[in-house]
Amino acid sequence: MLPYVSIFNIEVPTYGLMAGVGIFFCFLFMFLITRIRKDIRLDDVAYVFVFAMAGLLVGAKIMGYLVELPNFVSASIEGGFKLHNVIVFFSTGTFVFYGGLLGSIAGCACGCKFFELDIGKHMNVCTPLIPLFHMFGRIGCFLTGCCYGIESQRFGIDYDNAVGGAPNGVPLLPVQLYEAGFELLLFVLTLILVISKKTNNSLLVYLLCYAPFRFTIEFLRGDEIRGRFLNLSTAQWVSIGIVVVCVTVLLRKKYIGDVSHQKQQKAVE
Repeated sequence: MLPYVSIFNIEVPTYGLMAGVGIFFCFLFMFLITRIRKDIRLDDVAYVFVFAMAGLLVGAKIMGYLVELPNFVSASIEGGFKLHNVIVFFSTGTFVFYGGLLGSIAGCACGCKFFELDIGKHMNVCTPLIPLFHMFGRIGCFLTGCCYGIESQRFGIDYDNAVGGAPNGVPLLPVQLYEAGFELLLFVLTLILVISKKTNNSLLVYLLCYAPFRFTIEFLRGDEIRGRFLNLSTAQWVSIGIVVVCVTVLLRKKYIGDVSHQKQQKAVE
């Protein structure tokens, strides 16, 4: 599509450009949220966001290594262990979103602990920034030609200069745009929840919406570098794990709430 754009006669990768645009809009909405939510300081959210972005990069890279590790081990067994292959493996590992998501959550928690901030409150406020940033990332994927969909003669779009692995001249489903559109909806939903203070569990809402969607759309993905086990991709297994954890957390909160309510009733009696 458009893997590079020329800015002042400099070829800039559109994926990196979209990531930069995403960060800009994250800071913009961070500012707007803190202007509306008077109980949150902009400086505090900005510090937490920096920690979250650092966690995102580290987590995305680590999971990228884990996904590609089986192929590296197989190649080493067949062709022998070579230092050059190790260097190439660690220098060219891909970024995986789920690793970035988990890493950003961990980074957010570390930032809150470091600055002695309320983890639940600040993680709740930062949640809309996750789908916002991911939306721009998926647009970058589409322009670059990575994370592409399966072949479809009826609904596919041809690439003529893809640099992200998509085959040129083959009509492929633009699953990156499907996901970008869904992320936009999740951004609006979580932003409304945060601004209206309807819930402090916007992160759980986001995860319980995104994980089933990601599990489903994985069946439409055409790239095979994501790792597979028992006919399911790595992302699908992570999606299942996220849903299980989120449901467990919700049930635990309900149980604790019911127990607390019963104790209050007994105290009144």
